[in-house]
Amino acid sequence: MVGTEEFMLAIMNDTQEKLLELYGKQCVMTDSSHGTNQYGFQMTTLMVHDENHQGMLVAILLSLRVATEILVPFLSAIKKKWLASKLIFY
Repeated sequence: MVGTEEFMLAIMNDTQEKLLELYGKQCVMTDSSHGTNQYGFQMTTLMVHDENHQGMLVAILLSLRVATEILVPFLSAIKKKWLASKLIFY
């Protein structure tokens, strides 16, 4: 469960949604980085690759930390949104 003192901001625009639908059926990748700003936010990206294996950003999450209780709601929201498109999340 995400606590009341937590901060999470997830962003995915319409173009990114279409890229996820188009390329996300085979492979979805994540990456997290830290120490990139003065506020201490962690940045987690969700990516897919196209037919040329070029990585394409499909969602971003800014949070105070990277942990299961942070990532599960983020990935669950994306999974729920795309359940109809038959994406497979493990």
